[in-house]
Amino acid sequence: MRFERVCNLRFSILDPRSSPIPPYSHTSQHPDAVFVVYNADTLKLNSPKDITVVGSAKIGFSLSPHNFPRHFSDESDIDVVVVDEALFDKYWMIMVEWNYPRRTIRLAQGDLKWIRKRKNELFWGWFLPDRIQYKGLYRPHILKPLLDISNRWFDAFQSLALYPEFAERKVSGRLYRTFEHARL
Repeated sequence: MRFERVCNLRFSILDPRSSPIPPYSHTSQHPDAVFVVYNADTLKLNSPKDITVVGSAKIGFSLSPHNFPRHFSDESDIDVVVVDEALFDKYWMIMVEWNYPRRTIRLAQGDLKWIRKRKNELFWGWFLPDRIQYKGLYRPHILKPLLDISNRWFDAFQSLALYPEFAERKVSGRLYRTFEHARL
C-alpha cells in the first residue's frame, strides 16, 4: 500500500548526522532512497544527507496549529528541507548584486515588494526557489542564474510524480542555509 511506503519517510528530527535512508545506493528500491538520491542528483547537491523530509510525512501527524494532530494520509503532502550553504549564498549574492546599485534610491513598487519578501526569507535562512516570481522586475538579466536554479528546483520536485510512491502527492522543498536555520 502506497501510504505505508511513504509513511516510512520518517527520519530523526533534522539531525544532519543521522542517515535519512538506508546506506546510500542508487540501486535501492526503498522509497526513501529513490526520493533522496533522485533529488540529490537532480539538484546537484553534495550529499543525500542534505535532504530531509519534515512534517507529517516524517512523524506521522501534522504539527500545524490548524491541522494538529491530523494523521499523515494518502492526501497529505510531503515537505522537504534541502540544506546547501553554497546554493543559498549564491541566491543571496545574486539578489544583492541585483539590488545594490539601487539601494539608496526609491524602488518601483513591484521591485520593492519583491526585495522585501526576499529579505524576510533571508532573515529566517530559507528560500522557496520554485515559488520566486521574476516577471516585471527591473534588470532581470542579473536574476537569470536564479531563474535557472528555480526552474531546476521546480523540475526536480515536480518530476517526482514519475515515481509511483509520489505520483499522487504534492512534494515541495525549502532551501535552507544550514540545519540550524531549519530548526528555527
